[in-house]
Amino acid sequence: MSAQTPKLAFVTPSYHKDFERCRLLVESCDRYVPRQYHHWVLVPRRDEKLFAPLNSSRTHVIAQEDVLPYWMRQVKSAPKFWLSLRSLPVRGWIVQQLVKLNVCAAIDADAFACVDSGCFFVQPFDPLASHYKDGKLLLFREVGPQFLTEENRVWHAVASKLLGTEPLPSPNRSYVSLVVYFWRHVLRAMQNHIEALHGVDWRVPICRTRSFSEYLVHGAFCDDLLKDSAKMYRDDRLFAHCHWGTVPLGAEGLRKMKEEMPPERLLVMINEKSGTPLKLIREVFFT
Repeated sequence: MSAQTPKLAFVTPSYHKDFERCRLLVESCDRYVPRQYHHWVLVPRRDEKLFAPLNSSRTHVIAQEDVLPYWMRQVKSAPKFWLSLRSLPVRGWIVQQLVKLNVCAAIDADAFACVDSGCFFVQPFDPLASHYKDGKLLLFREVGPQFLTEENRVWHAVASKLLGTEPLPSPNRSYVSLVVYFWRHVLRAMQNHIEALHGVDWRVPICRTRSFSEYLVHGAFCDDLLKDSAKMYRDDRLFAHCHWGTVPLGAEGLRKMKEEMPPERLLVMINEKSGTPLKLIREVFFT
């Protein structure tokens, strides 16, 4: 890690169905994020040609296979799954999480800002100016009864098993955000910890899980094991403006969403399942 200001890179896993949304994110980065921050888009090798037009002096498209083990390969006839020699076939959304947790293997940076391909920036954003304080990066963490769900309980149980920690009786914390920061030294420490505990490649026990949250495992590792040595500070202030609904937003709905957006919100996410046309999103937010 740099002794001075850390070198930080943006990271976005994506795939062919998210290409246009990812293009919008890349365009928003070019508009609002200082050019010293490079943006790495990781896609299955079969999608590299499709994403190639996004390559530029600061945006780099690379294959997810470059950060995955040799024993994992995508199934051509069923692209939602990846073949694994050490587990049952792995779902694509878990593979994307593995990719995030191993970006340190392919990208030369001290820290990484994982940005979901389904969102886009709407105002100037410098991650180190906004979320780096006294040598610590932001660890977004929310706590509250709204997280006492079965899904969150399962994610915590999986994290406890992976990390060898005592399960929380009533897990009510969440680390999920549309921008999540990782330190290189934390990713390496977590990988080494899981391997030492389970006696196999750190990815094997993850591939063998049916439900998994990379952000929760990372957050639990920082909070429950690394503590101060994680070099992260905690904050629960939201900086993304989201439409989670599945009802399409028309031009009027998008304009209302934009008008009602609190000034501290840096980026916008509109649920792909809402079917809101990207053309309308561009017209409202980028013209």
